[in-house]
Amino acid sequence: MLNPPEKLIVFDDDATRCPRCGKRLSADVGVCPACGYALIARHVRIRCARCKKRIPADARVCPRCGQDPHPKPIPRVVRLGALVIGGLMLLVCIGWVAYRAMTTDVLSRALGQPEPTRAPTIVQMLYVVATPVTPTPTIVFPPTLAPTPRVSPSATPRGARNTPLPVPTVSLPGYGAPQLIAPLNALIYPNGDAQVVLEWQSVSPSGLRENEWYAITVAYTARDGKPATQTRWTKETRWTVPSAYWSDAAPDARTFRWQVSVVRVEGIDPITSTSRVQVSPPSATRTFIWN
Repeated sequence: MLNPPEKLIVFDDDATRCPRCGKRLSADVGVCPACGYALIARHVRIRCARCKKRIPADARVCPRCGQDPHPKPIPRVVRLGALVIGGLMLLVCIGWVAYRAMTTDVLSRALGQPEPTRAPTIVQMLYVVATPVTPTPTIVFPPTLAPTPRVSPSATPRGARNTPLPVPTVSLPGYGAPQLIAPLNALIYPNGDAQVVLEWQSVSPSGLRENEWYAITVAYTARDGKPATQTRWTKETRWTVPSAYWSDAAPDARTFRWQVSVVRVEGIDPITSTSRVQVSPPSATRTFIWN
């Protein structure tokens, strides 16, 4: 009759071996079943934190690598410090996001609200240009000539006394100096692409007569260093400065002076007219800088 098979024992690679015969032993045996050698009780083993080899749990130094086998925990002070620093960084990030949301339109755009209209900010800067100032010419107003109407002589009865008829005096009205509106004095335009528009108030509620024009005088320093003066004519109360003035001005002295007056001409064309009479004092002189 066959004996029942013995209990199957599974050993791992790190199982204890008998120091006499080398037979693998299970952890719960105290005597080698092969040779009867008395075994010392097996100690609990752990894996070294450095070399990952199995060593006795009570070992202070790893017999394989010679290092401390137990992992060193992170000091409590270091853990608390890291936690405090992380919390402060989180608070700073939340505060920055809240500040940007309150000072910009990010929140309104996220909610689909229309963006507020921002008023343009005009910054005025004064530059002192070391160039000789061109003296402003003094304009002398010529006396206004009253036209003498032609009177056809009438028949005088015989024997009547010849009494001369009074000659009526006809005078055309003059105007006050135009009041300038824009641009503000010493306003700076950043580049040559900027549009410079000169504006002033009308000198008459009904506008100018057919033979009267606004004369706009612009003075500046040309590229050759000599003073240059340009005069243009219009019946409107605003005029756009041509970009050719910016090109013609000296790059290191782009300060322009301008003023407006009312001129009466003979005929309807101030350019080809040979008679021009100024019928208003010139306006105040303003400047603008066109960099």
